[in-house]
Order: sequence, then structure tokens, then C-alpha cells
Amino acid sequence: MKRLGTVFFILLFAFFLSGCVGKFYDIAQGGSVEDLKREIATKEDKQEALGWAAAFGNLAQVEYLLQEGVDVNYYIPDDFGLYPAIKQAAGTGNLKIVQLLVEHGADINRRGMYGWSAVTVAAWHGHAEILRYLAEKGADFYATDEWGRNALTLLKDRGDNALAQELLQIQQKEKLQKQARQEQEQKLAEIEKQKQQILLYIQEQNFEALKVYVEEHPNAANFIPQPELRLALTGPKDLKVGDIRKLVQKGMDEKIILSLIKRVKVPYKEFTLEEIDMIIDMGISSTVIATMIDVTTELLKDQERKKEQELFLKEQAKIAKDGQKTHIIHQQTQTQGQEKDVVDVITEEAAKQGVKMLLDHLF
Repeated sequence: MKRLGTVFFILLFAFFLSGCVGKFYDIAQGGSVEDLKREIATKEDKQEALGWAAAFGNLAQVEYLLQEGVDVNYYIPDDFGLYPAIKQAAGTGNLKIVQLLVEHGADINRRGMYGWSAVTVAAWHGHAEILRYLAEKGADFYATDEWGRNALTLLKDRGDNALAQELLQIQQKEKLQKQARQEQEQKLAEIEKQKQQILLYIQEQNFEALKVYVEEHPNAANFIPQPELRLALTGPKDLKVGDIRKLVQKGMDEKIILSLIKRVKVPYKEFTLEEIDMIIDMGISSTVIATMIDVTTELLKDQERKKEQELFLKEQAKIAKDGQKTHIIHQQTQTQGQEKDVVDVITEEAAKQGVKMLLDHLF
């Protein structure tokens, strides 16, 4: 008898609802886009129509209204409350429409009457795929309605404990991936910042400032296009390759130089055979070079440092592949009325002073 009374109430409610909500309720259920166009008279009509089209899964009408630029976060008014379209779609299990609304800027945590949100109603009805999608998008599963219920407690009330745990795992995974992406973006932004600063100092021929900057940011030396200068400025503060060259020229005992190298905390780099020949030409012995290589190998065992080094090495390899005189970022000097190619500046400076004179000036 109780069940019969419930059914009667639902039918009565549906009959009452159909008489209250008006034209868009009926059109959304089975009408076409053309039917919808004939009934729309105002901007508010379009907004209201979106909510009903989303609720009844009328994909064609939803796509049309989104193309018309309706506000996807508009509260759809009816005689029983105010609801955003995404809540309507989630409650009736329309994953495709939920996805479309999110792609067009729908706030996945926007709540309507009684504090119900998309995840609240999706959990109430057990729409697992919608819940998984919203979990990937970072929906708030802890937001409560007026009765203190949230999506997770509603799932547990349904006996869907496994789904509740799965959603939490999805969110945790997405959170970690987001953090990783942000960290990677920050690293790339810092790399680009260092790259621009290095090239600016080189264009201005401000080599003293370049040396100081590289001392503060050791790995930034990898962005110096001119090989000899890049090598000279490679390594930790006060013991770069150029500093070692200076110690050798002063006649410091090689044993002392080796001991100094062994205690550095910052790697040099993975020298190529060509770079090793350049270092030998600077007057540095093979024993000293071998010690720099050994120390670098040990320090690069630190995985974080190795990953960072690989990023710089890739950038350096790209520069070498493209060629020293192509694809080098130009600094805009409109106020000065001219632009100079960065590599050409280096080449001109090297031609005027010679590599040895430049190294003597810096170290």
C-alpha cells in the first residue's frame, strides 16, 4: 500500500510538473532544434532551454544552444528550485552532455537548490561514468547538501563503497599529475628565463655580468652558444673550467687542484670528445679533466639533478643541431634602432679579442 502511494505521488508530481515548467520542458523531451528556435524569443529563453535540453539528453539542442553562446553556469529557474545545466545533465546520466558543458566552461562544483551539485545527484543515482569523469576534472566530492550528505556518503548509502574508493584514487592520481605538470612548467619557465638572460648579456657584450650570473645559476652556462666561452663558464662557483685554467697558469700544484675539484657539490657536464680537446687546448691536463668527469658522474647519480641536467643537455643539443647562426633568439632593440644576431656578436667579439684574450679577461 505504501509503495502504491509513492507511485501515485510520483505520477501526480510529474503531472503537476508538466503543467508548471512550460514550453521548454516539452520541447526538450522530443522536439527538434527547429522546434526550439520557433519558441525562443529572448536570451533568457535560451538559458532556460539549455537546462531542460541537458536534463532530457537532447544533444542536438544542447549543441545548438552552446553555439549560440549561452551561459553554461546560468541557474535554470522552475517552480521547484534553481539548478545549473550541468547538475541537470549529471542527474539524468547524460555523460556526453556533461562533457560538452565542461568543455564550454561549466563550473563542475556549481550547486543549486538544496546544495545539490553535479556529483551529488550523479552519486544519488549511481551514474558511475559521470562520477569518474568529474573526478578526473577535480570535482569536490566532499561538498555537502542541506542535509549534510556528500557524494561519497551517498555512494556508501547505495552500497557503492568500491566506487567511492575508486573516485578518491582517481582524484589523488589527478592531483599528483597536476602537481607534476605545474612543477615541469615552472622548471621550463625558469630555463627559458635563464636562456633569455644569458643571451641578453651576450648581446650586450657584458661578459663580467655573464660570469656573475652563471656563478649564481651554474647550469645556465649550457645556453651559451660559443663553445669555448660555454666551457670556461661551466662548473661550480670559483672552480669553473676557466678558474681551473687560471690556477694552472698560476702554477698551483696539480694535487691541490684535484682535491679542490673532488669536493665540489655542483657537476661540470658530460663533456664530449670535442669539448675535452678544447679543455686540453686551454692548458688543463688530462688528469684534471678526468677528475672533473669522475666528480660529475658521481653527482649525476642524484636523479633529480640528472633530470635537470638532461633538460639542459637537450636544449644544448637543439642549439648545436640548428646551427650557431640559425634559430637563435633575437633581442628586440627598437629603442636603439637595430637588432644583432647573438651568435654574430660572439663571433665578432672572439674575432676582435681572440678566445685566449677573452678567457684572460674573465679569469
